[in-house]
Amino acid sequence: MSTNNRSYVDLFGRLAGGWVESHPTAAQELLQAWREAFRTEAEVREIGNGCMYFTTDIAEIFLRGMDDIHCLALSKPEDEARRAVQEFRRRIGAPGRLLVVLACREETYWAVRGLIGQSLFLALSPAEILSILATSPVQTLKSFVRWKIPLRSLIPYNYLRPALGNLFFGRHAELHRLIQEEQVSWAIAGPGRIGKTSLIKEYHRRLIRSRDPRAQRLVDIDFHPCSNATSDGVARYFAMHTDSSSRSHRMTADGLIDFLRRQRAMCGGPLELLLDEVDEVCHGLAFDRIGEAAKLGLCRLILCGRAELLDMMLSRTAPLAGRLDLLRPTPLEEAEARDLILRPLMDLGMTVEEPQRLMERLSQLTGRLPNVLQLYGKIFAEHAIDNKLDRISPNLVDSLDCNFEVARQVTSPLTELDAGEERFLALSLLKELRGEITVASAQALVNRYGVSFSQQRTLELLNRLVVTNVLSWRRGRFSVANEALRNYAEMLGYLDQGLEEAWTKLRSQQIDRGVVAA
Repeated sequence: MSTNNRSYVDLFGRLAGGWVESHPTAAQELLQAWREAFRTEAEVREIGNGCMYFTTDIAEIFLRGMDDIHCLALSKPEDEARRAVQEFRRRIGAPGRLLVVLACREETYWAVRGLIGQSLFLALSPAEILSILATSPVQTLKSFVRWKIPLRSLIPYNYLRPALGNLFFGRHAELHRLIQEEQVSWAIAGPGRIGKTSLIKEYHRRLIRSRDPRAQRLVDIDFHPCSNATSDGVARYFAMHTDSSSRSHRMTADGLIDFLRRQRAMCGGPLELLLDEVDEVCHGLAFDRIGEAAKLGLCRLILCGRAELLDMMLSRTAPLAGRLDLLRPTPLEEAEARDLILRPLMDLGMTVEEPQRLMERLSQLTGRLPNVLQLYGKIFAEHAIDNKLDRISPNLVDSLDCNFEVARQVTSPLTELDAGEERFLALSLLKELRGEITVASAQALVNRYGVSFSQQRTLELLNRLVVTNVLSWRRGRFSVANEALRNYAEMLGYLDQGLEEAWTKLRSQQIDRGVVAA
């Protein structure tokens, strides 16, 4: 037995004897062993007689819950252990949160192992904890997780919510700019579900992990629930979410600069403002004042939004456009897309056959858009689990041609388009053009249909189609967002009947306005 293993055996002998709140040396040694084994942080939240609650994450395991692990180390008699675990679940349990009980006595383990009737719960015996710490910690823990937790509960792909923690891949250049260019305010404008919110959440997470002082001055506000879009209504919403007080409740747009000046003095530095979903509110006086405060050094702005924010940033007259730099998130790079698909599948215990061929096909179909990649990843994992397969073949991609959920999700951007110019241009591009799309090629295409757009209007429409996920924008070039969109649009009749209906309606509108001759 190695010296390290003997020290762990000795540690668990002492852990079995329990510890007291005033002298929790054994529990603290267990915590340090966990940190060293997984090369991660672990923060004690509470410690008492025979129990210790700490939080941690394991970045090397790409399964659901591994970025938000809440652990309870227990060395209590059976009845006390049961009560402690029930209270732990009541207080700490939450969707997507992994609860782990580290039972430091054998009888504690048998008392609590079946106690919590929820999917993301893991109870480990003293022998199992010892084997994790003393062998290959990541691989051994991964094996226990797959054995003791239903595999479906561990699928991490979620194309409807921001990618957080271990499922955040790529965006290195954007993150470096946000972190390093700390004097610059930013507008992150682009399509829904391309990763704007994920980017600012990961930025916040990295500030905390690196103990950057900006994390202490950070205010994260989602403006989607803001129901009063008047300038004063937006100012009150902003102030109440920054510092809830009676003064904030009376806030007006004109009072925001003084408000942010006070906040800067209270926080000891400029506020770091992460303002998400700002499309409905960014054009008013309130944001003009917040932008002026950023210019004065009272705060730093990072705004996230879609079409309205992008339009504002591309406008030469919008006040905020001259105070923020524009970041436009693009599809993932090849290596990032590969990690997003393959790492979780392998951690679920599946072998991916011919990964290069599978990724080439997926890249073509998805355009490496994060939300579409996650959709395919989720379907792959569910298919393998439901059919008791441990291998994923590239042929599985083609078998999804008739999958209703894929069709619905992939073509959803087409249902969100305005019925006039946007819809016609989108469908005609999908039907007629492949490869790079330019303003000139788009104008030439619509002219063949007897429709006329100005150069400026064509550029506006192309940018709008990027924001609605019909097109993608990479390195200054437009292209169709993904081949799956084109394939399903054709299969569902959008490129024939839908295009004819859009053309008829738009042509009639342009004749009525005198844009084209009858």
